[in-house]
Amino acid sequence: MNKSESVTKIFAALVKAQEELKNSFKSATNPHFKSKYSPLDEIINGIKPVLAKHGLAITQDISGDGDRVTISTLIMHESGEWIEQTGLTIKPAKTDAQGTCGAVTYGRRYSLQAALNISSDDDDDGNEASKPAEKTKGDFGKAVESIESAGTAEKLRNIALAIDAREWTSQEQLELAKTIKNKRVAMGW
Repeated sequence: MNKSESVTKIFAALVKAQEELKNSFKSATNPHFKSKYSPLDEIINGIKPVLAKHGLAITQDISGDGDRVTISTLIMHESGEWIEQTGLTIKPAKTDAQGTCGAVTYGRRYSLQAALNISSDDDDDGNEASKPAEKTKGDFGKAVESIESAGTAEKLRNIALAIDAREWTSQEQLELAKTIKNKRVAMGW
């Protein structure tokens, strides 16, 4: 964290603002994890009036190296004092425009919440992240269907990358590999 030489006024303003800031309403659902969260625009719309009331404003800087994106959050006070939260670095799941922009939005949301000590996600105390990947036949069946219905080589490649992240049995992996090979042959590549 970087900060201006003096932080007396900005700290006092942040204390007052945090008394009024509320955790964001979880209005959106993540379809992959079936969890609720607040979109970035709702978080910003919820914090701006409170920050402005106390002479505070926030900007966020986005930088990257072509492989990862980095979000920095700067909280400024009307006195000229400032605090910068530096370097939340994220590697997008996909390196196309949609994947990169998704990582930027995700990073901005979490960096902003951390800087202001608010939350907008369901907190499971890390339980989901510590569970081993499930080996469900339903997911396997969906993967086979996705492969068979892939219309382009790019879609097939993305499906194959998603499959690599799963922990299916060796027999299931062999069946998926055969299905991918058959589809690739049918597509001529």
